[in-house]
Amino acid sequence: MIDKVIKINRKDYDEVISLGGSCSAASQLKHRGKRKCSYPLDWTWMTDTRPVLALPELVRTRFANHCRYENMFEFAPPHPEYKEWMLNLEDKATGYRHIHSFNPPFSDRATFERGNKVIRRRIDRMYKAIENAEHVLLVLATGFTCEDKDIEAIYRAFTEVFPKTDIEIVNIQFASDHCAMYDICGGQVHVAKFERQLNQVYDNQLTTHEWSFMDGITVKGVLPVREVRKKNLKIKWMYKLWRWLGNRLEAANAGCANMRFRVWKEY
Repeated sequence: MIDKVIKINRKDYDEVISLGGSCSAASQLKHRGKRKCSYPLDWTWMTDTRPVLALPELVRTRFANHCRYENMFEFAPPHPEYKEWMLNLEDKATGYRHIHSFNPPFSDRATFERGNKVIRRRIDRMYKAIENAEHVLLVLATGFTCEDKDIEAIYRAFTEVFPKTDIEIVNIQFASDHCAMYDICGGQVHVAKFERQLNQVYDNQLTTHEWSFMDGITVKGVLPVREVRKKNLKIKWMYKLWRWLGNRLEAANAGCANMRFRVWKEY
């Protein structure tokens, strides 16, 4: 098992952006004080390599074929009760799964388009942010092993679209068949493979060593880590209060009023 910190090239970046793979990248950026705002791939999920293969073309075309209504289909959520307040959609064209972007029902196209409008706004925001930055770190976390050539293709796409920006990528691969850390693309892409499963996605206490490389960098325009951790502590106690209220409602047989509490407790 590797417990070394991933080595990156700089100590300061203008932007650190999640390329998805799972919610863990955006979540870790948020809790470690490196996340400025929302970007289009923050809360997307990959179950196989299709999105990895599709990403270079998406970058080159400004995500033109991303989240088209005719390409989306609804898949079963991990817990049945989630369906009442969360719409789980997969893009057949790219393989990306969206689990936090849309509200039900999917049959209502107007509702879908409202969510898609937010995604398009985040796409424009990402392009503008990278175009105006000197140094950008991109983070891709997958629960499966990727081929080096596929990660290289993603790097080439970003450098072609943003030739004036210094692009650096960290690719963390969980559930790999072996542990390893190495660089490709002239040292601009850092690959870290771990045998254990994708772990503790919403790790407010920052116990996962795979993400500790973020603690050594600063990002322009975000709160210092100590301020973020104070904020996280408040969230922790609010969550404990939330769970306590949920348990009290459950004990009182509050019925539907308790469902939202119970869902968030499991989530």
